Amino acid sequence: MDKIRVNLHWGGEVLNDGDSVRYSRRPIMVQLFPLSLKYDRLKRLFRSKLCITNPEADVFISGCYSNYFTSNGQSIFGKTPIWNDDSLS
Repeated sequence: MDKIRVNLHWGGEVLNDGDSVRYSRRPIMVQLFPLSLKYDRLKRLFRSKLCITNPEADVFISGCYSNYFTSNGQSIFGKTPIWNDDSLS
C-alpha cells in the first residue's frame, strides 16, 4: 500500500523563502498515512492530536508539494490548501 508522510505543524508561521515555503516550528507529529486516506478522517486525526473538542472550531489544512529541484538537489516547495478528498490526490 502506498503511503505519504504527513507533518503536523501547530503554532508557527508559514514562511515564504523566495520560491519555496517552510514552517517556523518543528512538526508536532510526523506520521505515514495511506494515500487512500479520506479528508474527513485526516481532519478528525488532526483535531484529536490538537485536543480540539469544540465542534464549532475548525482546522485549516494546507500541504506542501515539491515544485522542482535545484542544481544541488534541494527541493523547492509550494503551498496548497486541502479542502476535500480531491485536494488530497
